[in-house]
Amino acid sequence: MWKQTLLTMVFLGLLITACSKSEATGSETDQEPPLRGHYDGPYILYEGLNARMLSVAPGPGGAVTEDETISQADLRREPLKVFPNGRKKDDSRMDPFNVNLFDFSVEEQWDFEQPEKIFAIADIECGFAHTVNILKAGNVIDEDYNWIYGENHLVVNGDMFSRGLDMMALLWLLYKLDYEALAAGGKVHIIIGNHEAMNLRGDVRYVEDRYIDWTNSMGIPYEDLFNEDTELGRWLRSKNTIIRIGRNLIVHGGISPEFVEREITPLEANRLVRRDLGLQTSELEGTSEFVFRTWGPHWYRGMVRTREDREPVFAEDMPPILDYFNVDRFIVGHNKGPEIMKLREKLVVVIDVNHTGNWASGDSRALLIEHKDGEDHLWAVYDSGEKKEVPVGEPVP
Repeated sequence: MWKQTLLTMVFLGLLITACSKSEATGSETDQEPPLRGHYDGPYILYEGLNARMLSVAPGPGGAVTEDETISQADLRREPLKVFPNGRKKDDSRMDPFNVNLFDFSVEEQWDFEQPEKIFAIADIECGFAHTVNILKAGNVIDEDYNWIYGENHLVVNGDMFSRGLDMMALLWLLYKLDYEALAAGGKVHIIIGNHEAMNLRGDVRYVEDRYIDWTNSMGIPYEDLFNEDTELGRWLRSKNTIIRIGRNLIVHGGISPEFVEREITPLEANRLVRRDLGLQTSELEGTSEFVFRTWGPHWYRGMVRTREDREPVFAEDMPPILDYFNVDRFIVGHNKGPEIMKLREKLVVVIDVNHTGNWASGDSRALLIEHKDGEDHLWAVYDSGEKKEVPVGEPVP
């Protein structure tokens, strides 16, 4: 095993500049490392029997980039240390946490029995602090980020990537909870959305420049950080795009009439997405090309939007789509709105809200489905832990 610490004045300047605004009010104590620089990683890239582990972690005087080669056997003997960048309400940095690597399998199952509770969030976009906040409010995790949701289910309905600066801490948190939920008899469902598809093929239009600058400084193409020879790349490629839990069909964007007309099954769509994640759109063919494009489950907005160019489906159009999947409602993200709400005569529940803005305002940020006496009861969960019945929303243009 060999370890090399890379630190240059140019790179440190880049890191400090990227975080200078968020660090301006931070304080240093003798008990914690200096709060300077942007932490990142760890990224685990496999090379034969070894692994290359890249991270930006606390070091003397600030953030230090570490580049370590280690055997895969040794890698799994000790937990990984993850340092978030997000801030608590008092502006102190979120606590670090440990992650143990585990042997996950491809999720062929897409249909699940209804648990007592389903807690669903969407479009969390690299936001570690607000994700931790709402998971605590829903009693999904404890103060140390540990799973306490028992045999219940957590759904992360797509778009974990893009637009934020805590990408790796968020992904490792969900990876950690995936393992802990299974051990407790519960389940974490990671749904692939359009931003997962974009990031894994190197489409970085919505990725913060800091990540691109860092990968360039390391001489690694951004998409190689999540390819099939990486830990998180393999993990993401084991996940589903469409699932059914009880009478709820969960998909990031939505289901278009054309999806049903083509008689694509959830099992087929899930397999195609797992197989072709990372391919350029020009490389896709046949059903896979349709699934990844505008009217496929990652991108389709017509279950929420009403503009003609979205090819919307309204309440009167929904029965054959509901029947095709044998469900009572659809749970979707991908369509940001002011709050969680029911649309299309309560047949569609949209859960994409402005998480960053809601951090301060306390607006509804998660969907709770409680199953009692054979019926689903839908609640909007607030930062405080308060829950209110999900309202019926107005049509969205």
